[in-house]
Amino acid sequence: MAVPPVTPWPRVAIVLGAVVASTVLPACAATDGDPAMAEDAFRTVAIGLCGELIDAREPAVWQAGTEASLRVLELSVTRQEPALDEVEDLTAALTLYRDDLLLSVDALGGLEPPDDLIADWQTVIGSGANAVATVEARLAAVTERTVASSDLTAEFDDVEAVGSALEALALVNRDCASVFREFGPAEGFEDFVTRAAGACTLVVERRLTNGYDDDADAALDTFATVLDGAPVEATPELIETLERLATEWHTTHGQFAALDPEMSPAPTEWQRTIDYATQRATLFEARAAAVSSGDPAKIETAFTLDPSLEPGLGDLAALGLAGRDCRAIRA
Repeated sequence: MAVPPVTPWPRVAIVLGAVVASTVLPACAATDGDPAMAEDAFRTVAIGLCGELIDAREPAVWQAGTEASLRVLELSVTRQEPALDEVEDLTAALTLYRDDLLLSVDALGGLEPPDDLIADWQTVIGSGANAVATVEARLAAVTERTVASSDLTAEFDDVEAVGSALEALALVNRDCASVFREFGPAEGFEDFVTRAAGACTLVVERRLTNGYDDDADAALDTFATVLDGAPVEATPELIETLERLATEWHTTHGQFAALDPEMSPAPTEWQRTIDYATQRATLFEARAAAVSSGDPAKIETAFTLDPSLEPGLGDLAALGLAGRDCRAIRA
């Protein structure tokens, strides 16, 4: 098993101080005692820190550490001790992995959520602490030569409890939901992955404040009305809703298109992501124009679903973005 070069406290240690100083303190100080503002500020800080932690990782450390952890478990189940020439590699890999994982747990555990979110945040941090405890137990068994006699099965998280906590924190499908699992940007594609993940974060965060979900729900209701064969009332409010959706997707397209597909590990998939943003913007523009016309035939045509025009985002796994904020982008 190849063990990555020893680089104690990887790149993330460099960014943590700046993140906490420039983001955490101002955000927490600017809420003026408003509970809702405090929750939003905390969530924004947490998302920023989770993204920084993932971006700063060295995938080789997490890959080697994960493989070493599974190897120790395999030896434990079969009641074997690692060979002497394997102990050094296992120890090195597990130590680096444990240190980096512990750094993430400590950094996120140092955030102070509003009182109403403390229990939920502790549940999320607890899942990371469980991962650290599992690695530490396996590392100790290797160094103490007790692998064969130890039960090194991981203590599984309460998936339902963690899921409920993430939902309460409004962090489902966000970087903080995968911060204790993500390996970090693939070697050679760090610039693309960090920038693309950052673009996705900006898109998701902007839509939380500009009413995107309400607009998307209204557009979906209109689509259902057309599907049922009922007439659509061409109100100024509906037209403005569709125009806002078009504008939002144009903005999203601009952020995605700023990244050259050739920078990515899967150029075709990133181009597909860019094209999808264009398709959505064009779709909502056409629907807004149809509703403005008041012509039932034009409205029906504009709201008819053509699967060939709904490509969806590119393959996020191939792009190295499967566990990042991109998965939270709503159509």
